[in-house]
Amino acid sequence: MSKADSFTFDNSDFRAPTMGQDAAFEIEPRAVGKRRMMNVAKIDLNRIVSRPQVRETFDEGELQELADSLASKGQQQPIRVWWDANEGGDGRYIILMGERRYRAAKMAGFAELEAVIHEGALTDADITELQLIENLIRADLNPVEEARAFRKIMDDRAAAGLPATAKDIAKEIGLSDTKVQRSVKLLKLPAAILEDVATGDIPPSLIRQMWRLPNEAEQAELIERYKAGESFGAVSETVKIKTTGRASNAPRTKKSVTIDGIKIEVTAKKKVTQAEIATAMKQWIKQISNDGRSKAA
Repeated sequence: MSKADSFTFDNSDFRAPTMGQDAAFEIEPRAVGKRRMMNVAKIDLNRIVSRPQVRETFDEGELQELADSLASKGQQQPIRVWWDANEGGDGRYIILMGERRYRAAKMAGFAELEAVIHEGALTDADITELQLIENLIRADLNPVEEARAFRKIMDDRAAAGLPATAKDIAKEIGLSDTKVQRSVKLLKLPAAILEDVATGDIPPSLIRQMWRLPNEAEQAELIERYKAGESFGAVSETVKIKTTGRASNAPRTKKSVTIDGIKIEVTAKKKVTQAEIATAMKQWIKQISNDGRSKAA
């Protein structure tokens, strides 16, 4: 089982056995199949600290909306923390998951937060993986944050003497190794282009097209053309021509109509308008009319 399958479910969260049909005493139907979590607690905010997260940017407007929601509806989901006895001199709870909720709670003036306390030791790689998985599921990371998180996991695992290739990380988290490889490769980009990818001005798919070109000058030109307003389809076509020497198959138009059992079909090797089809039909009608008169003569 990968961490992606199990990170929200930890058997150590539960201490009481499941109550069900095998129970030796009669229980209410609403209690069947229910287990009580034993390591959920309300923790003072001043006992909770945040360390650098895989998510690097937090939108202040979104945080304010979340703070307003917490103030009006209360906390709907606990954060997840672990205890570090060495933090702050006398120990602190470190955020594993729920950084946004923590920040929003501070904005809303909360004094405490409900949290699931993770039991057991955690390595730096474990912490990064858990944070990454949560954000991947929520689709909260931009492509560059995601790439840096993958890279950090690889470095942390390598430092701990654990398997640390893209394939190893992908298996551990429950993703394809192609996704991890493509993501980490983004970090080879120049800083300016990397910033454009982080802000969404340049999609990662365009970067993959760019890397198909043989030299940096052509790659830079492609990026500039896209930023100047050229469509993704157009720049992709440019890449195909430069790398294969041929263009994509031209778009086709196919129209048909059946009248009194006679089917008339129009096919064009390019996209054409209804008016162009009508003009071609008129010319065709004129042609077959002339053919008919010639045969009659």
